[in-house]
Amino acid sequence: MAADPVQETYRRVLIVEDDEAQRWTLTEILRAEGLDVAACASAAEALERLGRDDIRVVVLDLRLPDLTGMQLLNRLGDRADSTSIIINTGHSSYQSAKDALNLGAFAYVEKAGDPEELVRHVHRALAFQLRRRAEQLEAAVAESASELKAANRALREEVAERKEAEAAVRESETRFRELAELLPQTVLEIDAQGRITFVNHFAHDSFGAEPSDLIGRRVADLIAPEDRARIERNIAMRLAGRPFGDHEYLAMRTDGTTFPVLLYSSTIVRDGEPMGLRCIAVDIADRRAAEVALQESKAKLESIFESSPHAITVTDLDLRLEDCNPAMLRIFALPSKDRILGTTSFDFIADKDHPLVRSLEAQLQQDGLVKDVELTLVRRDGTEFPGEVSASLMRQASGEPLGIVIITSDITDRKQAETALRESERKLSTLMANLPGMAYRCLADEAWTMQFVSEGCTALTGYDSDDLLENRMIAYNRIIHPDDRRRVHAEIEEALADGGVFEMEYRIVTADGQEKWVWERGRSVNGLHGESGVLEGFVLDISERKKAEQALRFTQFAVDRASDSAFWIGSDGRFVYVNDAACKSLGFSRDELLNMTVHDVDPDFPPSAWPDHWQTLKQRGALVFESHHRDRHGRVFPVELTANFVVFEGREYNCAFARDISERKEAEASLRAYQNKLKSMASELALTEERERRRIAADLHDHACQSLALSKMRLQDLVEHSDPASTQALRSICETLNTTIESVRELTFDLSSPTLYKFGLEAALEELLEDKLRGEHHILYRFRDDKQPKPLPQDMLVLLFQSVRELLFNVIKHSQAHEVALDIRRELNSIKITVADDGTGFDVAEALSSPSRGRSVGLFNLRERLDYIGGTLDIDSAPGRGSRFVLVAPLKSEPHATKENHDDGTDSAG
Repeated sequence: MAADPVQETYRRVLIVEDDEAQRWTLTEILRAEGLDVAACASAAEALERLGRDDIRVVVLDLRLPDLTGMQLLNRLGDRADSTSIIINTGHSSYQSAKDALNLGAFAYVEKAGDPEELVRHVHRALAFQLRRRAEQLEAAVAESASELKAANRALREEVAERKEAEAAVRESETRFRELAELLPQTVLEIDAQGRITFVNHFAHDSFGAEPSDLIGRRVADLIAPEDRARIERNIAMRLAGRPFGDHEYLAMRTDGTTFPVLLYSSTIVRDGEPMGLRCIAVDIADRRAAEVALQESKAKLESIFESSPHAITVTDLDLRLEDCNPAMLRIFALPSKDRILGTTSFDFIADKDHPLVRSLEAQLQQDGLVKDVELTLVRRDGTEFPGEVSASLMRQASGEPLGIVIITSDITDRKQAETALRESERKLSTLMANLPGMAYRCLADEAWTMQFVSEGCTALTGYDSDDLLENRMIAYNRIIHPDDRRRVHAEIEEALADGGVFEMEYRIVTADGQEKWVWERGRSVNGLHGESGVLEGFVLDISERKKAEQALRFTQFAVDRASDSAFWIGSDGRFVYVNDAACKSLGFSRDELLNMTVHDVDPDFPPSAWPDHWQTLKQRGALVFESHHRDRHGRVFPVELTANFVVFEGREYNCAFARDISERKEAEASLRAYQNKLKSMASELALTEERERRRIAADLHDHACQSLALSKMRLQDLVEHSDPASTQALRSICETLNTTIESVRELTFDLSSPTLYKFGLEAALEELLEDKLRGEHHILYRFRDDKQPKPLPQDMLVLLFQSVRELLFNVIKHSQAHEVALDIRRELNSIKITVADDGTGFDVAEALSSPSRGRSVGLFNLRERLDYIGGTLDIDSAPGRGSRFVLVAPLKSEPHATKENHDDGTDSAG
């Protein structure tokens, strides 16, 4: 008798086990039970096999190379009704058993137990699946019978309803066509392809065509070419049941003229399917022309009303506000129009001007117009300001008064300008009396005969102003130093011949015989009666400036011979002075440099950066920083700049000295390269050490552990068949083997965590917390992982694991902590690991300033190694308040969701 295919599927078992010996043993045991057994070594293989084959029972190991058994069990949670999952583990714990059963596992079996127990659970799971299938089939048969009866009843009812609906449709069609012929608009019907199937007689008035000529044509033919694609798209949307708000088109008559229409439509539905559309086309040409004219007129008035800089208000005949423009709100500092409507104009006028406004109101009623009346106005906050008001009476077509339009201007600026003019005249008079020099008006003659001299004359020359007027005591020409008189006359005559403005420096001799240097600027003007040959100007004492110039020339002599390059730079970045050293360093002549700017010789200062640098220099007064210079041959070399902000003769300068630091930079670069080489060697040494530790751990696990495990299994078989006298001794040997296996396994974990390479950094750190902190030292911990992918190269993976392990060992040895928190998360393209404890803490500055003992050496080395790979270590601690360590390292540019190629260790599963 042939086997039932359904029955065969309920004998299929999948073993998921990465240990080859265990996988072979379990396969042979279950096949001996007559079961159809398949086996695989990873979660990926298991998922592929489950997606392809109808597997009823899965025997699942908790530790797999790509996913943990718990993760795979969680993924298979939606298959609990069709596949029973039995956990078979050699690392059992109460928590893992509880978690597995909560996730839907059928049973939880230890590998070290009796194999018969696993066989019994497999048979129970297969029986459970058979019972579940039988129950599902019975329920499906009952449900199908009930559905058939209901469908039969519904079919009979539908036939009856369809006959009634067809009669109603025929009656509706007749009424629609009668009504359509009565409407004064074009009514038409179209099918699903957009062809006209019915149109009323009004189409002739709108489109100039007989209805019979339109039947069978596409409705898009009645629309101008530019709108045809849009109407066809909208018809398709309407037939598909999708809404749209675009109903206006440009229609076209048979003579080619166009006019705007609004096209309203509804769907024609038969047997639940859209068959076409009923449409009404409304000619809106007249309405559109009226709307355009109205909008243009309204826009003009609104533009004037809204953009006027003057406040415009509309009131009733009792001066109550009905509307106002934005300028009204701005001038009177009002919050919004709604807050002032209904108030009166008197609310914005000072009480003292109310009687005047009453008289103006009477004048307005009589004349219809009031113009340019100055009033004192009041803002919302009570402040007063001057204003100018004009008002006009609005009338109806019949001539009856309708309201008042008031235009108000804020004349504060005008009033202030008038006040400022008066104040300016007063200040000018005061200024003339207090100028630190002498203002004058004189004749352009040999004596420079003075017609007006300001009060500063006495301080400048030692003579009273009256002494110089009309040469009463002395002519101004006599005050000019004898050696400069001829030059002064010549320069003024030359300037007057060229345009009338002159500027010069010369010496004078004061009344007490003192010699002073003065600066004079003047010009030719017309006299009081229009006569020519009159000069006006100003004479200023510049003796102190001349002394400063002499000192500056002495300083310039010293700077010219300095070994460092020196520059004076104006606010526009242009050189105004350079010394010999600067010319030699850059290879340009002094004339060439004085025609250049900072941007021409310093590539670090583009024109856009100079304004910010200038402002910073002004604020600080002096700056010392590094930059680069580019010489005549294009060579760029580093310089150290010392910049000082100075003011000379009212002008601002950057006085800068530049020192070539090429040799120093080369020495620093060599030192950095040597330091990086040391860091690289230290990193490679740590990675080599970890590879060796991993090799030793793998040898212990793959050879010693496996050999001990196989020996244990053979001894357990001997126990089952040995005589009572030998049973006790064999069991004692099994216990010893168990202890030895656990010791070797723990040693392999201490040498190199296999979890780190199989499941990634997060799983390895969580295991370290569980085993070392809570398991061995009874320290509580909190572990958080954001579950984001964190791809890491192997050297960084090892370095981060070793770094966190060293921090945790420091916590165990030094901190006396009761609780530790470890947080791992991804931030952009970096991994961030935070380790915090509630221990005794320590002085961070002291520990890092002298890394010579205890954990200081470890922290110093950690920071150095992280710095080499582009990472950081931040430490926050203080005695008595615990410690917090934050490690940040860059991730690989290409993310990996799972671990790949662990043997050569390129990635960490994130």
